[in-house]
Amino acid sequence: MSSQSDVVFRIPDTLTYWPWPRRINPHYEEVKAASEAWFRSFKAFGPRAQSAFDCCNFSLLCSLAYPTATKEHLRTACDMMNQFFVFDEYTDNAPPEIVRQYADIVMDAIRDPTKPRPSDEVVLGLVAQEFWALGVKAASNTSQKRFIETFGHYTDAVVQQAKDRHHRYIRNINDYFDVRRLTIGVDPSYAMLELGYDLPDEVFYHPTVVALRRMSCDLIIMDNDLASYNKEQALEAYPHNIIVSVMNELNCDLGKALSWRYHPGDLIPMVLHLAIFTALRIGYGEIVAGVLRANGILDLTAEPFRSTE
Repeated sequence: MSSQSDVVFRIPDTLTYWPWPRRINPHYEEVKAASEAWFRSFKAFGPRAQSAFDCCNFSLLCSLAYPTATKEHLRTACDMMNQFFVFDEYTDNAPPEIVRQYADIVMDAIRDPTKPRPSDEVVLGLVAQEFWALGVKAASNTSQKRFIETFGHYTDAVVQQAKDRHHRYIRNINDYFDVRRLTIGVDPSYAMLELGYDLPDEVFYHPTVVALRRMSCDLIIMDNDLASYNKEQALEAYPHNIIVSVMNELNCDLGKALSWRYHPGDLIPMVLHLAIFTALRIGYGEIVAGVLRANGILDLTAEPFRSTE
């Protein structure tokens, strides 16, 4: 008889009392077909990565996150999610210098999507170029500026993540959040909310709106990291995950890390207050709430994960 027993950890439903219901964009099916056909044309993956891609449904995520987006704006968001996936796949286990090279290529293509890409360049450049060349056609000037800025922050943070991985460095909790708030890719996703608006800086950078975006981002991080931890700990020695940082800094086991006080439930009342306030004042809060609902953890239909202790 084994001395080890299975311990089952059930992922909590962090959005049980979230007042905004899910809605799906009516253009979902049409845009999904177009975006996936476009992305497949690059033949960017080998069999294993292609299989992983086929298990995902980024267009469904975007259609839930942006239920009121026009067909053109939804297409931009879906193509962006494919851009996220291919960049993540190419950089996931690459050394920092290669990740830096890939980040520079992607940002060069996004900053000037009319510039021809070298024929011998990694496919990431062409994917980024075509994605944004189409996207800018239906994007407001302010949304273009903010997307380019935030996507640059995202790619820089992925380079930092690669450096941490290379040096086998586990960040403390606060430092982890500083990087994860960028690698999660939420800020470029928020830029997709603005594609049809010229949102002035006094609104975008209003302290309440900034706080709403940040706290919503933290909720998404917690949901994402809880859902992905089991896979990451099985495949990586030093996962980029809040659970790892909590266990390392607090010297605790997995069970205690999962019940750590920075549980999403602590943030939900504050996010609700800010979302309702900004929804009533400018409508922005309700839009952000839709992105958060689309990323809800139990919507992943994930099985409970097991640990042997």
